[in-house]
Amino acid sequence: MALAAAPLSLSALAMMGVDTLAAVGQFGARPRLALTTADRRLRARSYLLCPPTQPTVPAIPGLASTPYSPLEDFPYWDTLPDSAIILGRSPQAIALAQGLARLGCAVTLLSRGSQLLPTEDADMSLFGEQLLRASGVTVRLGQRPTAVTYDGQFRVTVADGTTIHGQQLILGTAQQPDMASLNLAALGLRPGVAGLVVDDRLRTAHPRVLACGPALGGYWAATTDCQDVPVAVRNALYLPYCRLSSFHRPCVLPMVPALGRVGMTAHQAQRWFGSEASVIQVYLGDTLAAHLAGDTTGLCRWVVHRDGRLLGAQIWGTCAPDLIQTVATMMQNDRRIQHWDRFSALPHSHVDLLEQMVAAWPRQRWEPPKTWPPPSTRPSDFQNPSSGKMLWKDRIRSIMVNQSQACSSGSGCQRVRGSGCQGAAGNQLEANLMAPRGQMTTDTQ
Repeated sequence: MALAAAPLSLSALAMMGVDTLAAVGQFGARPRLALTTADRRLRARSYLLCPPTQPTVPAIPGLASTPYSPLEDFPYWDTLPDSAIILGRSPQAIALAQGLARLGCAVTLLSRGSQLLPTEDADMSLFGEQLLRASGVTVRLGQRPTAVTYDGQFRVTVADGTTIHGQQLILGTAQQPDMASLNLAALGLRPGVAGLVVDDRLRTAHPRVLACGPALGGYWAATTDCQDVPVAVRNALYLPYCRLSSFHRPCVLPMVPALGRVGMTAHQAQRWFGSEASVIQVYLGDTLAAHLAGDTTGLCRWVVHRDGRLLGAQIWGTCAPDLIQTVATMMQNDRRIQHWDRFSALPHSHVDLLEQMVAAWPRQRWEPPKTWPPPSTRPSDFQNPSSGKMLWKDRIRSIMVNQSQACSSGSGCQRVRGSGCQGAAGNQLEANLMAPRGQMTTDTQ
């Protein structure tokens, strides 16, 4: 820990020309915009917000009076507990639950939400849930805790009357940016549950205030890359401005095997592109490289537009952290799937899988289009009230904050439409597609 933090010490920052001030301050807009501390008034051309985070503490009777542990305390444990209860379903909580179980700890993951991964398609979330169960984690979803007590051992009572026992209670809810003391209301900024809203230059509603890192919030905030930090620093100091699209930023859930995701899910693509969107899916067990490596658990799913644009990807497997970066790079460079053979930087270890994905696309590309979604939910109905047209930034913002009850299609390459699904799961898929929207990505359960 000390070696890892050495480059970020105060002395190291001072050698790089960075002045540090450990103090609590708040913004004031009059007479001039400044950040005021107890003994200093700091003024600058631009201000960059990158606040620390704090866990969301649910209002469960008795929880506040117990010695529960936040996720950040795990590296400082002296001994591994025999049993543990994890409240919440954040990506860090899910990864910790599997890690503890693989070390021999009896782990129970408890959440009020009915789906393990609230931002993903239902069948992909179910795949992750089965991985946890296979690792020995007891997963209890859709159960609301009603009381927490501690007498040397934690006891959590849920709504159905059952009691869960554990030696350690870990708070695994979503992390929220701690910005209450900054007086952002004086600048006209009102951070919500999802953090601050920024544009593609990472500027907030105030043109001189930028934000990055935890200030942006979101379910995957702690598991995405850190591209926003250098972009925000550069835009705060220099011209011309750099742009960063959150739509193309990959996220990785560090499980075994891992989940990599980028862009839209299948159901989100259905809502905005209807029959123009299709799903390509290949299981890792269908590739020779996976069998040679002895690891066939996982699948690769792409959501592709009819013209070849890649709208999103979800990958379960040990190759996910590397492969999702490749997919995100292709999306950022607007590479159509029919032109992937011209891209010379494809990873050699994943060529077999990529070739199968690309080869599967033409087989269903020219299927006759069918009417989906129904007329009342087509993208043209979700328009900007002032202009009558759907703005792209409004579309992306709505996609990023709204979640869905997604499809549970069968294996192979299948269309992303209710009546166009092939196989035995078609009827169930149609029912799932017509289900109402689920909870927001900022769910803290």
